[in-house]
Amino acid sequence: TSTEYYKNAEELDKPLDVAIAIGVEPSLILASTVWLPFGDKISFAGSLRGKPVELVTARKVDLKVPAHAMIILEGKILPKVRQTEGPFGESTGYYITSNNPVIKVELIAHQENPVYAVFEPWSKDDEGAVTVSIGAEILKSMKATFPSVQDLRLVALGTTVIFSMKQRNHNEARSVLFWILSGNHYIKKAVAVDDDVDIYNLEEVEWALSSRFQAARDIIIMNELPGSPIDPSVGDYNITSKLGMDATKPLDQKDRYEKIKVPEKSMKKARLILKRYL
Repeated sequence: TSTEYYKNAEELDKPLDVAIAIGVEPSLILASTVWLPFGDKISFAGSLRGKPVELVTARKVDLKVPAHAMIILEGKILPKVRQTEGPFGESTGYYITSNNPVIKVELIAHQENPVYAVFEPWSKDDEGAVTVSIGAEILKSMKATFPSVQDLRLVALGTTVIFSMKQRNHNEARSVLFWILSGNHYIKKAVAVDDDVDIYNLEEVEWALSSRFQAARDIIIMNELPGSPIDPSVGDYNITSKLGMDATKPLDQKDRYEKIKVPEKSMKKARLILKRYL
């Protein structure tokens, strides 16, 4: 990852070539948010768009950069230099100030009449990019470990996850809750529901919490876990507490929790009546 590249260069007390692309196509934006510890994000963006991303050689640094970016900043990350950055608005809806490495910019290249494109933090654009890319990756990992998981949704800019599942054994939902809360720094709350609950309808999720959930029995609280560095409520060293909520129905009481629905025969009849008068 970029962090490892910088760490290795800093140990050698050498500056690291860097190029920052501003104003890029959607595939590159999505790729930038995906967790690829050993992958090539440019290649990943190419797979999203169905053809390779066009690259050109940078002018001042030994790197390839997106050919159609609006603006390219070229320079070097200086070793063992830190300066205070911010306060800047972050995805959590708060201003964050931190000590970060410093880039010495050596060249600015840009298109004719460039558009400076940004995401407004704590916005639908911000949330969309994060939840689409990160959510897909988390769901893939969850399904690999727990095949009973059916679907997943990230809300609150990725800090809360709601997932549906077909439980195969007693307390399986709790196992998934422990797994997701302990394995992801940014997820702070997780809700488990059955597959008859539409996780994209928050009213149905609340319905499950109001009728299949008992706080004394179904809440999981996990303490002293790594948290998000942009969460202002975390303690020293980004240590946080996390909350899990099991709103699944007991396996031995499925009939008691059968969801009300209009019979298909009645629905078909209603459609015919509506068609006749409308």
